[in-house]
Amino acid sequence: MRIPAGMDHRHPAPGELLASNYVIQSRKRLIRSHRLARRQLQAEQPRQKEYYDKSTYGSPLEPGDRVWLRSDQADPVLPA
Repeated sequence: MRIPAGMDHRHPAPGELLASNYVIQSRKRLIRSHRLARRQLQAEQPRQKEYYDKSTYGSPLEPGDRVWLRSDQADPVLPA
């Protein structure tokens, strides 16, 4: 005896997700996660910029600050 084509597939239980509903819910979760990540990155960006600028450029110099002066001339006391 043959079963009609529509009878061999069971219907999902009331709490079970259909594939289309799963895709919709996954997409919503992905969008929500993306928004949260962007907000966190935007909040952290100024702090990261300040840290980068300090480590790259150092402290700003003021008039009267002592600095190291590089000289490319050979030291006359040391042998060449």
